[in-house]
Amino acid sequence: MIVTATESGARAAADATRDIPIVLALIAEPIALGSTQNRARPTRSITGCTIAPESLTFKRLELMREWVPTAEKALFLWVPGNNANRHMFDRMRRAATTLRLDLASLPVTRAEEITAAMARAAIERSAVLIVAGDPLTIRNRQAIIDECLILNLPAMHSFAFEVRDGALISYGGDDAEDYRRTDDCGARVLQGARVGELPFQEPSLVRHASNQRTAHSIGLALPTSILGRADEVIQ
Repeated sequence: MIVTATESGARAAADATRDIPIVLALIAEPIALGSTQNRARPTRSITGCTIAPESLTFKRLELMREWVPTAEKALFLWVPGNNANRHMFDRMRRAATTLRLDLASLPVTRAEEITAAMARAAIERSAVLIVAGDPLTIRNRQAIIDECLILNLPAMHSFAFEVRDGALISYGGDDAEDYRRTDDCGARVLQGARVGELPFQEPSLVRHASNQRTAHSIGLALPTSILGRADEVIQ
């Protein structure tokens, strides 16, 4: 059995074998990735746990609009080579139209491009930032968080651990719970379950975290309506 938590790993594993069961963790778009034609009944020897149902994209932007009601533009920091990020960008455009926000794209393909992308963000006013989850943005999250603090730029991330590192807000699956579900799925495969009978699972937990220290640092008042709904608040 092969277990992987990245799109590149999923592609490499799928290219390497058609017979060995593959279990994916933290994968956003298994159909778009080519891992299956049906989430409920996997069509290849691949299954696992997904992290980004379509509703999350709209909710993230909606929350940022609630945090910053004066926002006129949403900036989207993303990785074009990430299949899930591309789909998220399409959904973000639709969500921005619904919420009457302009949308500016900030694509990055390597760490060295993040500084230039944030420099572009610096010239925008009345804006909020949505940071797409990808190994590149997660590895470089501290640089992104620090730039947002310097720019007084409100930013939405995908995972609560990013908020603990200083990001303003996150809304997404619980990564620890996702890994536990992946472990359970892998255990069932090892016990003899057929992959085609193990549907891809969507998150059963969605966590909303916010950081009061960061809000104070960028001069943003915390809406009590959001704080009351948050699963985790960093004081």
